[in-house]
Amino acid sequence: MVSAQHEAMHRLFEHDPGVFTRMFKALDMDFGETIDNHMLSTDLTTLEPLERRADMVMRLDTTTEPFILVIESQQEKEDKKLDSWAYYQAYLRSKYKLPVVLAVVCQDNAVERWANQAHLYGPSAWRKSLTAWPLVIGPSNAPRITDIETAIGDIPLASLSAIAHAKKKGIDEILKTVAAALETIKNTDDAQIWIEVIENGLKGTSALETWRNLVTIHESWFRGITAQAMRENAMARGVEQATAATTLAVTRSHIMQNMSFRGIAVTDDARTRIMNCQDPAQLHLWFARSSVARSFGEVFA
Repeated sequence: MVSAQHEAMHRLFEHDPGVFTRMFKALDMDFGETIDNHMLSTDLTTLEPLERRADMVMRLDTTTEPFILVIESQQEKEDKKLDSWAYYQAYLRSKYKLPVVLAVVCQDNAVERWANQAHLYGPSAWRKSLTAWPLVIGPSNAPRITDIETAIGDIPLASLSAIAHAKKKGIDEILKTVAAALETIKNTDDAQIWIEVIENGLKGTSALETWRNLVTIHESWFRGITAQAMRENAMARGVEQATAATTLAVTRSHIMQNMSFRGIAVTDDARTRIMNCQDPAQLHLWFARSSVARSFGEVFA
């Protein structure tokens, strides 16, 4: 069964394969700029009665060289996967006659350390006979994107940042930044893609509720799998839908949280003005500004 994290990775790389090369360019691993990509079959089964299936496989043509990219989402240590990783790379190298890169996406530091090493498969006399060493994307090397301009400039990378840091302290700041960046996307269908990518990537973590609260502030986003999840939660509480008053209260709370989180004191005057505002559009504008404002004067400008 494909996990929510697997689905999130698939959609993220499907919509922007270049996010991989941009991620590792920041780590001084320059694969070149992606100029073309081709999705390949994830079924790596041969004639033997043993199924081998990677999460995602694609060919990337870059300004440096073409190569095969295998993407795996790994949520826990799983030693049997090590054999699969070696198999994937050897099989794809033989089939396509191209270099192969195995990228493993983790959300946990311990899993990241386990994956990010040379896995040796030769006999004790010569362990290096076969080696698999994945490129690991996890909390220790994925950028923490909390700058709104950076997030707007690369929303796919900001989405990957949110997923990789889902279990880490400070994830709320990343999520608020990504949500504010999505505000700038004029096409709500495009915004919905990234909302749902992040939704899937956060499943199983406490950050999911924070994300759902953030995206429900914007009425045009309140649909898709996020909306369905919120409706199911509401039904479980015996409530058919969130009321307008609840939406206003959540927006007011997030405006003040955004400012307080960055060390900007919420004055009595500012609090009174925010709490007395009944205009959803005005509160929505203040919320967007609060992600980058250096004072309440800039919020209310």
